[in-house]
Amino acid sequence: MAGTILPTTVKKPKQSQDVSKEQVAEYIKCSQDPVYFIETYVRINSIDIGEIPFDMYYYQKEMVENYYKHRFNINLLSRQSGKTSAVAAFGLHHVLFEDRKNVLILANKFETAKEILDRIKKMYELLPMWLQQGVLSWGASSLELENYSKIRVSTTTPDSGRSGSISLLILDEFAFVRNSIAEQFWTAVYPVISSGDESRVIIISTANGLNLFYKMWVDAVEGSSDFQPYEVSWEKVPGRDGKWREQTIANLGGDAERFDQEFENVFTGSSNTMIPISKLKTLAYRKPIQQSAAQYNVYEQPLPMHQYFMGVDVARGIGGDYTVIQVLDITEYPYRQVAVYRNNTTEAMVIPTIIKEWGDRYNDAYVLLEGNDMGEGVANALLNEIEYDNVLSTSFQGMYGQRLGSGFGKSIRNAVFMSKKIKIVACNSLKSLIMNDQLIIQDFTTVQELSTFVRRGSSWVADEGSHDDTVMSLAVFAWACQEPYFKDLTDHNLRLEVENSMMDDILESAVPFGFIDDGRGPDDGWETVTNF
Repeated sequence: MAGTILPTTVKKPKQSQDVSKEQVAEYIKCSQDPVYFIETYVRINSIDIGEIPFDMYYYQKEMVENYYKHRFNINLLSRQSGKTSAVAAFGLHHVLFEDRKNVLILANKFETAKEILDRIKKMYELLPMWLQQGVLSWGASSLELENYSKIRVSTTTPDSGRSGSISLLILDEFAFVRNSIAEQFWTAVYPVISSGDESRVIIISTANGLNLFYKMWVDAVEGSSDFQPYEVSWEKVPGRDGKWREQTIANLGGDAERFDQEFENVFTGSSNTMIPISKLKTLAYRKPIQQSAAQYNVYEQPLPMHQYFMGVDVARGIGGDYTVIQVLDITEYPYRQVAVYRNNTTEAMVIPTIIKEWGDRYNDAYVLLEGNDMGEGVANALLNEIEYDNVLSTSFQGMYGQRLGSGFGKSIRNAVFMSKKIKIVACNSLKSLIMNDQLIIQDFTTVQELSTFVRRGSSWVADEGSHDDTVMSLAVFAWACQEPYFKDLTDHNLRLEVENSMMDDILESAVPFGFIDDGRGPDDGWETVTNF
């Protein structure tokens, strides 16, 4: 390519090269066995020694073999485990021995992606000339060989990889890509990758919270996706032992949690979350039985005679916050999340129609909207213009404050308004529901947002760069649960249920052998229990 300045150590386009029969045989063997090629001919730079043969650790060999055998690979890797060198070496093999291949390397930061390309280029320079292809382009962010195979690097954005064919997609530090971007990117790029018969994906990252990477990793481990999982924790790296661990924690300022995340592969998430990460990781989210990309997920179809409730948080529909409709089955304990509508481009004026459609579908579900900003206007339109009857109201009742559906008092409104006080009550109620297993969460986005829903002062908010719309729509429901009027609707009393459950546990632990029958029955004010 005109204007490209090539290093003297790489073969120029159309440069002739004499090869022996032995070299031809070696070339064929290398093309068919990437591990052999890497260990025999690839050299890397050692900080202490300089250029050395790439003598791969056993797990690096297994990683490369997986890359070669499986189309879809996901790796959970300890920091400083040699992942970049292994991925770079496989990327080199892919473009060197196959014609017209397009490799795209993406990362949360451009420099992170560029580091992989720089290693590939350095490995290429150190190859014997008879193994090299002629180089057409040797750019800062790209490499093109004479066999028309190319490598490009960029940052991960929603539009990355949308256009053009990709034969190998490498996603580095995918857990550190903002979740909203990661979701949009993967939704856009997966059809491009999956449409080919030979396209490959390699996703590599250290752990970093409960995000899309976490979900993809768990799905792979459980065998519910096509991805081949492979994990490397710190103790697999030669030379690391208990003493190394202690010293590393000390170098991290004694931060054992940070060590767990970066070297132990523990998904810790944000600190000071409303729901502990240990609890969130037990929530059994599942794949939807029906879905529309970037719009809704259905986990259970409506059942006859079942009662449903919809908590709604309305956004402006301009690409920022999301409008979320949480559909809950409230027929019996535990309550069940059965569907989630989530969209950030739907204009507020059409939201009433969407709510009615979902309400009609789920047996004329009760609806309560968060009234701040656009919510009350949507509620009024839903009730008065579209004539959906099951919109719940609130009223102000003096010292009791805002109450649900009472039908009297001052300032009757068709929504609940999240004052600081109401928000605290709602969030505490939601926490109680989840921690006491009174609410089954089935939607991963909800789990993910809960993992970044953190304490700020006396309240709870989304962590920086995160959303909380699915959480707040659930909080609307949770606030309603603890209201007396909710009991009238459902014949449930959450507070008493939790208290009774806790009391059963207390009695069981305090009196492990039961009570003695003294002859007095229930009419005497005592319950007769004879089970020892």
